[in-house]
Amino acid sequence: MDITLAPEQEKLVKQLMESGAYKNEDAAVAEALRVFEEEFDVELMMPKSAARAEIQKSLD
Repeated sequence: MDITLAPEQEKLVKQLMESGAYKNEDAAVAEALRVFEEEFDVELMMPKSAARAEIQKSLD
């Protein structure tokens, strides 16, 4: 799969690699997707915080 990043995103990935945080682009993108998965409920198609708020609202 090929992806295209916006210039500011590409700059961030390069900065992260230069700092030693990630060894290559793949590692940086993989970590970004891991964080996305933690924060986003794919089944509900909304951030998990919003899903929790909706659940709490229905319980109140």
